[in-house]
Amino acid sequence: MKTTIMRLLRQRHDISLREMADASQLSVQYISMIELGAYPATKNAKAQIAETFDSVVKKRLEVLQDLIVDCERYRDNLLDLVDPNDLEGL
Repeated sequence: MKTTIMRLLRQRHDISLREMADASQLSVQYISMIELGAYPATKNAKAQIAETFDSVVKKRLEVLQDLIVDCERYRDNLLDLVDPNDLEGL
């Protein structure tokens, strides 16, 4: 059975339909029907989906940048014991 590149990319990069829907303002059902080829995407929907992928990538990149900063900052202290209620410094 054939599928869309969008579905393969979503699966490869663990992007849920919910994440796509939240980022695109399209419904989960509509996105699912488009990516399965059960419903033809309009030109606007195609543009919105492309923008959504960009948005998801940028959002994940921001999170990864924060993780990179934290990893560099705490590299030598990763196994230090701390009080989980006192995470102000983290």
